[in-house]
Amino acid sequence: MRFAGDPQYLAGATAFELGDYFAAHEDWEAVWRRAAAADRPYLHSLIQAAVGLYYAQRGNRGGSERLRARGRAKAAGIECLTAFWHSVDTVADELLAHRQPSPPEVPPCPAFPGGTTHDR
Repeated sequence: MRFAGDPQYLAGATAFELGDYFAAHEDWEAVWRRAAAADRPYLHSLIQAAVGLYYAQRGNRGGSERLRARGRAKAAGIECLTAFWHSVDTVADELLAHRQPSPPEVPPCPAFPGGTTHDR
């Protein structure tokens, strides 16, 4: 991924891992807009995870479920996001049950299509 060292991408990852899903979405969307076409599905999936969890924080079950379904669809074929999406769904369920779960970690993606890597 050509954006792996991008400060705005890293800020989004930090915000996400701190549970500030709205800020993560904002940072990643800026990176997504200038990303290469091959990198966009990965980023779009992360953005949709962030918005889905933001909706869950606010108690919007329908919005959370829709965004998470779209994000999982974008992640199809990106192996490093499989476990990530399981964690996102678990955290969303916890948030919707009014519990305070630990946010999921943004996964490293060494086998990203195109042979690029994600290191933080």
